[in-house]
Amino acid sequence: MFSKSSIRAGFSTERSSGQLWPALSAVLLTTIALSLDYICAPRLINSKIIVTSAFFLVLLTHRAAGIRTVGRQVAALRRWRIGMFALLHVAVIAAAWSMSRLGIVATRDALLPIPIAAAKYLIILPTLLLLPLGAWTRFARLYRPELIAAVVALATLPSRIWAISWPWYSSVLAHAIFLLSAPFVSGLRYIQATFPTLSGPTLDTTITLACGGMLIVQLFQLLFGIVLIIDWNEMNPLRTFVGY
Repeated sequence: MFSKSSIRAGFSTERSSGQLWPALSAVLLTTIALSLDYICAPRLINSKIIVTSAFFLVLLTHRAAGIRTVGRQVAALRRWRIGMFALLHVAVIAAAWSMSRLGIVATRDALLPIPIAAAKYLIILPTLLLLPLGAWTRFARLYRPELIAAVVALATLPSRIWAISWPWYSSVLAHAIFLLSAPFVSGLRYIQATFPTLSGPTLDTTITLACGGMLIVQLFQLLFGIVLIIDWNEMNPLRTFVGY
């Protein structure tokens, strides 16, 4: 899985380098813009998008480090595209401030209806303005493994999924703990609630989100992400995806 023989093949140096550098600049600008958006309007911008954008940028940087520059590079991003990109992000910040004053935006995504929370991900759409559609299409075809890795990272950062499934999962977890503990604790009672409680003779224990094991999943994702960042150019994308 991690041997050098599994490095992705089939990309010519000329084609890879020609398509990578403009897109790398676009992803860098996007990461910077998203970070500024979050600083100015933290309630409207989903921080997971920033993490995923930075992760995508690092993977592309790793690919760039392994590409030998050949010939003349593709022209830099056009100024009018950068201007439109910046204008849209300023508009997003202004809209966020207006919505915040009206009390429309909730503090946490988990408190928002799913369509509104999903709309936060539309903040990445201005990035499409930085390059022509054809350039993005060629880039997506050549750098599909990096793109898939970024999409998987964004889709599997599970805080909202965890919050949605908590009523069911907390009941299963609490019942399992109750069945395992009842033979050893006399008078133990199970109290059903959003945050279930196990009531004992001398101590009541409430099971909250922090007790659900999500921290273990997040630590695994962090460790897996670090491994990807360090050894990305030597990994087989399909086997890495299946292993994850």
